[in-house]
This record gives sequence, C-alpha cells and structure tokens, in this order.
Amino acid sequence: MAMPPQLRNAKRPKRSEPRPLAETLPHINVNDLDVPRNHRTYTSNISLRYPHLTGMKINWSMVQFFHSDRVQSFKFKWIKTGLGYPRPAFICECGRPVIKIYFKHQNLACRRCCNVVYGSQTRNKHSRPILKAIRLRNFLELKSGMSKRNRQRLKARIASATQELKGKRLAHHRIQIPFHNYNTRGAAHWL
Repeated sequence: MAMPPQLRNAKRPKRSEPRPLAETLPHINVNDLDVPRNHRTYTSNISLRYPHLTGMKINWSMVQFFHSDRVQSFKFKWIKTGLGYPRPAFICECGRPVIKIYFKHQNLACRRCCNVVYGSQTRNKHSRPILKAIRLRNFLELKSGMSKRNRQRLKARIASATQELKGKRLAHHRIQIPFHNYNTRGAAHWL
C-alpha cells in the first residue's frame, strides 16, 4: 500500500537524543519498600540500595524521597488484590498509579513523565523474538532449583533464533536480564 503524500512529504524534527531505555535507568519499585501498616512515620537511609537517594520518610499514606537537595513526595494508592491485604502503588505527579518510578535528570517520575521506552519497544517484529529468546536463555542460566517440567516448558518457548542483537542501545547488560519469573516459583535473585 502506498504512503499518502502528506506523510511522504512530511518534515519531522529529529530528536536531539534518543528516548532513554527503562531497563538502564535507576528505578524504585514500590514492592521493594517496606510500607508500614500502621500510621507511624519511619525515617531511613536507603543510600546503599539506591545511591541516588540520600534518605526516605515513609508512612501508610505517602513516602518522601530526599535527593539532590530536594524532597519529592508520592502518595500511595492501595490496590485491592482480592486475596489478603491490598498492595500499594505510587501516585505520580501526573496522577497515574504506578509500581515503578524512574530517576532521570534529578527527578523521580513515572515512565510516561520521563518519556522512557522499554528495550523491546525499540525492536521491530522480526528482532523482538531474538530479544525474548536471549532473555529466556539468561533466565534458564540464572534460575536454580526449577523443576524439570518448568525447564522443559521454557526451553520449548525459546525460538530457534541464534542471531545476536545489533545496535548500541541494546548492548547494555541490563537489557538482556529477564524481568519476571515466567510463572515459576522462587525469588528473582538477578534483579
């Protein structure tokens, strides 16, 4: 199908820099924080786990992060899970409830506010299965204590793609690390 003349002749400005990849930016996952269940406020120094932060104040309804001589506050939205206690989610400045907030240009914000894309979004439909196969192979290497049935199920999902990813943006080691457990039990120790 031919391209319409409006699109063919369009003058689009080039980006001064490519959109950053979510896997390469430092981020804070709400599931990693120990959100208190009472209404007391706790102060902690989390600079060992998150070097870009100097401190944190957290209570049941909100969290404050101290970094770069400023304080950023995020309220929690409690999501009902249907089983047990509800789980928290950050409410970004744009109003979206998110699980991860990213640190970009001395600011903490959600993926959409930081204008971040995932590594798989930079690939087309032909090279996306290659990235998926690489992540599955790495998962099988890093995961220990998995049942034989699960291991066979995951090996069957790996396509026979033996190609390597081309491009400087996907050369970062964090792009090829798996980001979920592929329906297997146990902790993801590689994250």
